[in-house]
Amino acid sequence: MTDRQRRINVPLWTGSLLLMVFLFVAVFGPWLAPYAPSDEEPLQYVGENPMTSPEPPSKEHWFGKDPRGRDVFSLMLHGLKYTLFFVVTVSLLRVGIGGWTGIWLGMRRPLDEVEKPAGTKGHFRISSGLFGGIPGVVILVLLLSTFSQTLPFREVLLIQGTVLILFGLPPVIASIRTRTEELKRRLSVQAALVMGATRGWLIRKHIYPMLKDTFVILLVQDMIVVLGVLGQLSLFRIFLGGTDIAQEKERIEYWSRSLEWTGLMGQYRDWMIVHPYLVWVPLIAYVALLLVFHLLSVGLERRFRQDHQRHPYL
Repeated sequence: MTDRQRRINVPLWTGSLLLMVFLFVAVFGPWLAPYAPSDEEPLQYVGENPMTSPEPPSKEHWFGKDPRGRDVFSLMLHGLKYTLFFVVTVSLLRVGIGGWTGIWLGMRRPLDEVEKPAGTKGHFRISSGLFGGIPGVVILVLLLSTFSQTLPFREVLLIQGTVLILFGLPPVIASIRTRTEELKRRLSVQAALVMGATRGWLIRKHIYPMLKDTFVILLVQDMIVVLGVLGQLSLFRIFLGGTDIAQEKERIEYWSRSLEWTGLMGQYRDWMIVHPYLVWVPLIAYVALLLVFHLLSVGLERRFRQDHQRHPYL
């Protein structure tokens, strides 16, 4: 790696620029959308011939029309704000609450009584135990399936956010607790303790400053996790903000209330064979959003690693 490559953090710059694009679309997308989500045209005439939706991409509808005759491009512009802001909010609360809880647990015991390495028996119980063998998405499906179809949009959104926050706290707590117990063995912390420093002072002046990089990286990585969970839930017809069920002739259709991207993938999955664009368009956009967070994670790790190499005493 050349000196110029070391100075230019390509993953971080690329991820940051792409994230700004997604943020712009999330904020201004509803105003840029050529159609409203309520604009439905399930049947139209081309000359004297009737044409029913869905319709493939065309000049008028870049990403095609869905089975209800709605413009898919407009639906995605309206739905991104829910995908992006929900993921960011949930991750901020998970990392914030879980991080400070992990610091408190890591500093709970007197520093001179810490004997065993962090991450042994006490931490094993967090990730295993009674329900350790059950896939996490199964537990979430059981918890969220009842509310998804019965309660109003805002209540469903609040319950889903609360459940995902509580569900994601244990791994964050375990990670930060482990790191805290490692840091408090450092000579600088031990020296401050001998000089009479209180636990709160140690956290403010030593532990938290050394954990700031960990918090930032953990936040970005947790956004990837939350996006993945939303994608898995959509396969079970559990959409962000709730699921509307409609009986259409001989089949049952499931519709996302929020129109967020994982919900669009889930609601169109039965049309995958006949009209694959309905799934591929939101899927490609969803993967692009995952890629943005991955680039940010890689870039931040590279930046913090380089800072540590230049200033190893920090």
